[in-house]
Amino acid sequence: VDILGTQEGDESARDGVQGIRFHFGADASNLHTLRSRSTVLATGGFAANTQFVHEIRPDLKSVTSTTSGTWATGDGLHLGYRAGAMWTDMEYIQVHPTGFVDPEDPDSTRKVLAAEVLRGVGGILLNEKGERFCNELGTRKYISDIMMNRMDDARAQADAPSSTHPRRFGLVLSSRAADIVDKHLLWYKAKGLMKEVVGVRALAEWVGDGVDPQTIRTTLDQYKASAKGKGVDEFGKTVFQNVFALEDYETEVFHVGFVTPVLHYCMGGLAINEHGQVLNDRAMEDDYATADAADVSDVDAVPPGNHAHVTHTDDDRIVVPGLYAVGEVTGGLHGENRLGGNSLLECVVFGRIIGRRIMADIRLDAASHGVQMMEEPMASESAGTSNVDGATSAESVADSLGRHGGTVGHHSSKGVVLSDENGGPLPKTTPIPMDDVARHASDRDCWIVVHGGVFDLSVFADRHPGGAHMIRKLCGKDGTSLFDVVHEKSLLRQHHVQDYQLGVIDGLTKAEASS
Repeated sequence: VDILGTQEGDESARDGVQGIRFHFGADASNLHTLRSRSTVLATGGFAANTQFVHEIRPDLKSVTSTTSGTWATGDGLHLGYRAGAMWTDMEYIQVHPTGFVDPEDPDSTRKVLAAEVLRGVGGILLNEKGERFCNELGTRKYISDIMMNRMDDARAQADAPSSTHPRRFGLVLSSRAADIVDKHLLWYKAKGLMKEVVGVRALAEWVGDGVDPQTIRTTLDQYKASAKGKGVDEFGKTVFQNVFALEDYETEVFHVGFVTPVLHYCMGGLAINEHGQVLNDRAMEDDYATADAADVSDVDAVPPGNHAHVTHTDDDRIVVPGLYAVGEVTGGLHGENRLGGNSLLECVVFGRIIGRRIMADIRLDAASHGVQMMEEPMASESAGTSNVDGATSAESVADSLGRHGGTVGHHSSKGVVLSDENGGPLPKTTPIPMDDVARHASDRDCWIVVHGGVFDLSVFADRHPGGAHMIRKLCGKDGTSLFDVVHEKSLLRQHHVQDYQLGVIDGLTKAEASS
């Protein structure tokens, strides 16, 4: 992808943006041009581009994984830079202390966040020796800094580059703490990120080879003594929730998972104004020439200068005509450390502001040319779904529906659309036996039961925000318990969800089916 300038052949777009030029796949010769008076960059941050992060923040070299998706490589920043945009607050990068280490893929650079609530209800953190090392209720920065220092010290003391050093820490919850966050744990355990171990010996084995169970016992005893005695421990912790209850620990069920510091959010990015328009700093003329000559497809080719905080100078700041930005690709809104929840709020607020401003500009321009704006109808969807054998999902359930007076209708990209013999839609209460659901258990033919409803999620799986694997592991099964971990039941009554529903499990009462 590249930005188009206002003049033909003006690749830098310094004087305004008129659209984009792009190609699909590896064939860069087959270019497409999309011209537009307004271009919005919503490409996310750059936390997945660790090389770029480490150039900006060498002190974070021990952090090599992120909670961001693989797409968060900073492409939008470089596109904006080529258009003359100003970067701001680039050194402000948020590190979260607890990203889960997947035992099946420990070296993966993509980590799932271990929510703060796990420590809030009483979870403790252990080092590779089975000892506590911090106040688990401290700030993200405080805990992350301690973890990174331990990782850096161990690496420096290693005899050779290949020597082992701690890259993970143990997160341990008591049974009482686990009961409070049971839905969270159900989700994490389903993803293979947490598990249960019984007794202090098993806990010591889990922490690492050669860990002395007595060290674990001493750690837990000291923690309990601080909670019952002075009410403060050596790390300054004063709140002790759901402390390990049993004296001998041998029958205690510990809920455990390994965690490591992860790149979580980038506060820096393209500077914008209150309208979401990207800003320019004309004092950076020397850098523009270098950026224009760079290959924008190489997001690791970092333009010189302006990586850190740029002092805002109103005299030099201008708008890049036609270019907007929203979300984590922008900078300057969150200061040094973003508050939880504010990134979603930012997307909603500035997304609406930008959308309204663009529409207002379009309507104003249309009115000046005597053109009346009209709403265009949405294009109909006609894509079908099929199972591994080539038969469509609708065809494969025909026998089941036949005995209930139903016939198979057409398909859409949202799944099967069932119809009766007159072509009308079947009610969502059409009964479907669980045996029929179980036969649709493949990636391309995936039915799931949620709260008694039968849903064809064959197509939706790839669109699932939580990842297709969380849908596909439930194909042909009842997924109610996992659904309830992250969703309210009311979600099932929304129209876009009901589009995927085929019917209900056979045997439900009329009241149950209608609910």
